[in-house]
Amino acid sequence: MSQEDPMIAQYMTRFQCALRRYSVPESAEIAADVRSHIAEALNYGKPLGAVVATLGPADTLARAYAVELLMHEPRDARLRFVGRVLKILGLVIAGSFLSLIMVVTLGGFGLSFLLAGMILIVGGGLEALGVHLAHVHTGGLPPRVTMALGPVAFAIGWGFCWLLWRYVRTAARTLRKALPAKP
Repeated sequence: MSQEDPMIAQYMTRFQCALRRYSVPESAEIAADVRSHIAEALNYGKPLGAVVATLGPADTLARAYAVELLMHEPRDARLRFVGRVLKILGLVIAGSFLSLIMVVTLGGFGLSFLLAGMILIVGGGLEALGVHLAHVHTGGLPPRVTMALGPVAFAIGWGFCWLLWRYVRTAARTLRKALPAKP
């Protein structure tokens, strides 16, 4: 098949225009496939007029492709689209509720223990120096014990904050995998 053959060029131009008019997806691939079939038939020695006559009018062939794709492709495409939307919706709903619980719980405990650890260290240190704060009660614990409990509470607070960080990273990765990629 020669690209310069006016009959082939005219047929393919009409065929591609018809594909666009019918909004056929992947029209470039379909046109390349038809060109390949024409070339193959010509290589087997069939005359060009017979090949074009076998294919039929360009508009009719394009309409046949459009109808075929409407009958088969959209059902699968719609099911995939609906499935993807439901998957994302489920992730958002479940993730939102779970995220609310995780952020409030882990964040609340983490900040509380961090703050309590700092207060225990500072309060115990002040008590050891003989400075008694008015509304601070150590429950009768010696200042050294109070100061020793501070780093423990602080470490527990960091543990909760670390768990929160891990949860947020995991949730972000899950959403990135579920959401469609940017074009």
